[in-house]
Amino acid sequence: MSFIISDEGGIGKTKAGAIAINHIYSQNPDKPILLLVPRRLIKSWRHELLRVNQKLQGMIHASELSSANHLSQLNSRMIYIVSKHSFAENGDRIFSAWKENFGSDSDLFSLVVIDEAHKGKGESNKNT
Repeated sequence: MSFIISDEGGIGKTKAGAIAINHIYSQNPDKPILLLVPRRLIKSWRHELLRVNQKLQGMIHASELSSANHLSQLNSRMIYIVSKHSFAENGDRIFSAWKENFGSDSDLFSLVVIDEAHKGKGESNKNT
């Protein structure tokens, strides 16, 4: 399943995304979910996910300093919220670890969300 949520600011894209994430998580809780978001939005995503489903408390790995370093080892049933910038900086090492630990043909996540995917291509802004 794939989908894109796109519209102007302030109309509830994060809430719609959180509802979709909750649905996918409930359908396949044994696979982790990965959210790649601008660093400034990590806290908002965590808050919105918990507003949609308080039972996700303890299942969300996120902090405002959320580095992608911990992604080398994945735990099932977790929702990882990571800075896009940190993921880009550590991507080679993370992909190597995933290939070594899980193989190259493995579907590691039940869902990957990229917030503000239109930003960052060719940008060097550390806030993305």
